[in-house]
Amino acid sequence: QGPAKSRGTADNKELKDATISQPAGVVITTEPAGTLTLDFNTLLLHESLLKEEVFNAYAKGNQLVGLICALLAFRGWAQARYVLNLLEEKGVNILTLMCCFGELKAAIIELTKWQLDQLYSSKSYFQHVALAAPPKEKKNEDRKRIIRLPSEQAQQLNSVDTFPQEICPILSYIGYHVCDSPTLFTQLCRLLKAHIDGKLKQNPNLYVSDLRPAESKGPQSGAVCDSIDSVVSIYAHSLLPGLSIRRGNNPFLASQLYSGLSLLPFPLRFCVYEMWRGPKTAKEGIGMKPLELSFAETKALFMARSEFKRLAKENTVVIGRKLTKCTQSCPLVVYNHVLNQIESFDNLIPFAVEALKYSSDLSRDAMAYCLVSQLKAKSDHKMKEGDTNYSQWFASLSKFIGVYYGRYPSTELKGLLFYLLRSFSEGQSLDLLVLKDLLVLMGGCDTLLDVSQIQLEGLSAGKALRAEVMMMGSGTTAIQGPAAPGARNRKAQSELRAVLLTSRTAIPLLLFIAQIRTRIIAGCSDDGGSSVKREQQLKLVAHLFDTSQEVLM
Repeated sequence: QGPAKSRGTADNKELKDATISQPAGVVITTEPAGTLTLDFNTLLLHESLLKEEVFNAYAKGNQLVGLICALLAFRGWAQARYVLNLLEEKGVNILTLMCCFGELKAAIIELTKWQLDQLYSSKSYFQHVALAAPPKEKKNEDRKRIIRLPSEQAQQLNSVDTFPQEICPILSYIGYHVCDSPTLFTQLCRLLKAHIDGKLKQNPNLYVSDLRPAESKGPQSGAVCDSIDSVVSIYAHSLLPGLSIRRGNNPFLASQLYSGLSLLPFPLRFCVYEMWRGPKTAKEGIGMKPLELSFAETKALFMARSEFKRLAKENTVVIGRKLTKCTQSCPLVVYNHVLNQIESFDNLIPFAVEALKYSSDLSRDAMAYCLVSQLKAKSDHKMKEGDTNYSQWFASLSKFIGVYYGRYPSTELKGLLFYLLRSFSEGQSLDLLVLKDLLVLMGGCDTLLDVSQIQLEGLSAGKALRAEVMMMGSGTTAIQGPAAPGARNRKAQSELRAVLLTSRTAIPLLLFIAQIRTRIIAGCSDDGGSSVKREQQLKLVAHLFDTSQEVLM
């Protein structure tokens, strides 16, 4: 009955040579038959058998995979995990092993679904339907014989509070393969939402307070840290990569994922996106992330490049819908390419903003992260070398930020405001351009430097004419279409005002801008990470001082 009975003489010879330094066994107890002991010494591969051709020939027997699948079917997760850990020690990638053997992937997914079944039923919207329905009578011939394991047998989860910590170990083996089961994907998203919602009802400032330094936290913060680490790990290593790898666009899964992710504060969400992106993306990330994820990102990037280069005023709707298919699965890669193109060609800003109107909430939140990361990545090159003007990429990106947030004010804005706040606290006055464009293009606040007699008369009229005069005076009439400053609505202005007040960044921004104005005159500010001698660049000093005064007013 055990795997000691091999299928051929070649397998027998390999199994006899296979040894392990720490022998161990698994005891499977059955009710009628007693005890059966399986010795792992006859199942593990020797280091000399790890060559590709020998391992492929051995894996065709499917003995190790069959044993693991049987243990998972018996709900013996502790024993199956022991075998999986031994395979990892021998250099076997479990995620790749699941790609080769669908039986293993299906078995571990079924075990995870069984563990979540009872907990999800208690939180499901259709619980009253299941309770109202009469119980079905089970026939004797349909009852299957279940082999019961000792105390190491996996148990069903029954607490939402500890759900992430309990399910995270088995999800670390499944990884992005969770996308192969939309049912499991949806259950995880809804249970995570219920977990986060319950924690926030108990303590609304729970996740915000956990972002403090470790020395300022209380003694009970250990459990909170474990819960947050588990939630972040599930999102970053299982759900989001699974969404990228899944074939075909499924907006429902993206909406279910973001319904729980949106409850987290933006620092945690941006941390999840950072882990999702990894050190490199697309084909540059081969070897640093799973091969399937790199292939999915490369495919999305290729499609985005081929569609975005055809973007024009006449086909923004068509190109926008095609770009949405790419951003549903891999928004970070697509948006990085879009921002790189806009930094070189600023005339694409109104068309690109209009083309992104079909993007989902998850994609727009990823865009907020991409904007901040783009500003951080090139912080040392915001000024032209040997010149007193802004770099082309920085000026174009700043204008795009203002137009984008004016068109889609519901996008996360706190991340950008906190980035500007930290930048101003370090004395970097060049980022004043971003705040200025944000106030002008999103908030509708602008100043006229040279007012003509016609503009002065126009300012004495109604709101529509005053807005037109301000737009003409600011020189922003080159932007056409729905993303033009003249098309800004009151929703964007009220949203900007509300975010500035609720995030408590309005007063600190005013104070830091006032300090920057003094530093500019004193010549002690630090722009782009390198000290600039202000006495040698009088034009730059005057321009930065005027900009700070204009933003401050």
